[in-house]
Amino acid sequence: MSEYVFDPDDGLNDEHVTCLAEVLDSATFASLNLLGVQAGWRCLEVGGGAGSVAAWLRRRVGEQGHITVTDIDTSHLESVPELDCANVTIARHDVRYDPLPVDTFDLVHSRLVLGHLDEREVVLETLTKSLRPGGWIVLDEFETVLPPVVMQTPGPAEEALYRRVIARITDIIKHAGMDHEWGHRVYGCLIDLGMEEVMAEGAFRACPGGTAGMRLHHVVTRRLERVLLSAGLTSEELVDFRRIVMKPEFVATSYPVISTRARKRCRG
Repeated sequence: MSEYVFDPDDGLNDEHVTCLAEVLDSATFASLNLLGVQAGWRCLEVGGGAGSVAAWLRRRVGEQGHITVTDIDTSHLESVPELDCANVTIARHDVRYDPLPVDTFDLVHSRLVLGHLDEREVVLETLTKSLRPGGWIVLDEFETVLPPVVMQTPGPAEEALYRRVIARITDIIKHAGMDHEWGHRVYGCLIDLGMEEVMAEGAFRACPGGTAGMRLHHVVTRRLERVLLSAGLTSEELVDFRRIVMKPEFVATSYPVISTRARKRCRG
């Protein structure tokens, strides 16, 4: 049974989702731009996180459109001023169990959600059913089969510790139920569901120490500290790792993100 590895009550979720948004939004917006999101569209954002994608969609669909943004914890979304408007619905919703309307949305988007779920393929089918005929689904997922690449380092010791900690984090998340192959499996699953115009593209960026991509590692080690210590790392190693990822002279890539999009077949 998949278990979300991060404690939602640890006080660090807002920092975490903000770092993710800063790292990923440019790639997500570029992918959504390819669809030509139009005024009047009805959109579903599953796992709203920092709310930045829902806010971007709201600006694109205008007052004639509508955004439904969901999460299992909506407290952060409810604090985003741009989402406090008549054409945005914020809903506490567990996509595994709670129903969605059928044949409704022009666009369904989800980022870094389904990979954590045992029921990911069932959920994917539910999301495609919620699309109107001709509507689009876009899924952005990390490709964690490929570890980040160190591009610049002050020395071999720093690189070795970075790789060691990242490998432990990856193992912990995998053992909690995340499918590390989901990023590239989405494409075939959408084909199997009869979707059309299926396309996948990947993106990553260089992240110098202190930038959002590295601050993301910093907050993840704080959220997983107890588990990382149980996995064999020491408190001193975690302190050193956090120091390394804040050094501008240490640079590594983000995890690659695969953005997969597909269109629901029109009737007739």
